[in-house]
Amino acid sequence: MPSLSALSSLERALRSTLVLSVYCRSDAEDPAARTVWRAELLHRLSALAREHHADGHANREALRTAVAHVSAAVDAIPAATLMPGWVAFATAEGVHFAEPLLVSVAPGAWWGVGPRLAPLVVALPRRHPSVVAVVDARAVRLYAVEPGGVQAVETIQAEQRPGAGRHMGAPPQPGFHPGTRGDVGADTAETAKHASGLRMIARAVQRLEELAGPDGWILIGGTHDAASGLAKRLSPEAQLRMHLLRGLDVHATPAVIHAHAGRVLTELELAADQLMVAELLEQDAAGGLGTTGAPRSLSALGVGAVDQLTVTESFIIEHPELAEEAVRLALTTHARIGCVRGEAAVELHRAAGGIAVRLRYAPTAWTASRASATVEHGRDVLGTG
Repeated sequence: MPSLSALSSLERALRSTLVLSVYCRSDAEDPAARTVWRAELLHRLSALAREHHADGHANREALRTAVAHVSAAVDAIPAATLMPGWVAFATAEGVHFAEPLLVSVAPGAWWGVGPRLAPLVVALPRRHPSVVAVVDARAVRLYAVEPGGVQAVETIQAEQRPGAGRHMGAPPQPGFHPGTRGDVGADTAETAKHASGLRMIARAVQRLEELAGPDGWILIGGTHDAASGLAKRLSPEAQLRMHLLRGLDVHATPAVIHAHAGRVLTELELAADQLMVAELLEQDAAGGLGTTGAPRSLSALGVGAVDQLTVTESFIIEHPELAEEAVRLALTTHARIGCVRGEAAVELHRAAGGIAVRLRYAPTAWTASRASATVEHGRDVLGTG
């Protein structure tokens, strides 16, 4: 899965170079149709060559060589490989980036200066990897949620320290009387067991927050009391990203854990998208740290005022040049980039044409002349007055 840092590196390395950018979609449900994308790609590359037929000899040769590099990369993919999409960036010198994608992308092929990065935004991870904890009174099993499954990371066990408490059948100690109400060793053992459980939970909290990072989801399942107890020990900030997995048994297999977590994560992401879009629209209406619509979003991007760029896939498809400029500006100014889905995408498209930004500082701090020039450019691209 490509990362934002990978996109930034590609943009810096290839921004002044002729690049062949290729996006393929291969998410057909019929297994017999899953290789159709290869034929479609060849057709698309042939059309691209015809489109640039009038270019100079050096340009045509560079394109021909880049196409050969991409074709070789495609030939190296096993025919039985299942993947929703594939992306590659190549120059006359070779393939600089080629990866399968875990989400479907709009297919296309472009030849020009710099890589075509906007279509790849839909495949960007927007958070740190999520983590699942399956807990009971004796152990906490931690799993990292990865594309296609969960990976066991660590098991943290409650271990009673040696010598804590005495068994009822142990021989009496000389000079010691157990008392008329029973062996106090039972209380000592229970105290040690409780302390061991607290140490286990404290270690699990530490590892959960480390693995999830500042924004990854934390999912907790297992026995009710143990899961609830662990959840309450998380920091207040981490609790905002925590969700209890009701019904996830402590004996669940990794496949079951992944299926359960996947459903919940999809719901959480869609809800988070809706909340973010609502906040951006509200901030924009109040003149706060939110700006919506292409012209004003480009204005903010052009002066480095943006903390995060948010778009919809429909915006990328309907306004490819504008989307490309927005993504390029976001990368060069170190802004985060995300693509919202579901009802959030519908609302953002309805209210703002599919693009909005969260600002680093108030709109009044922008450089007026530079912002004005960017607004005019956005109007020209959109064809608005």
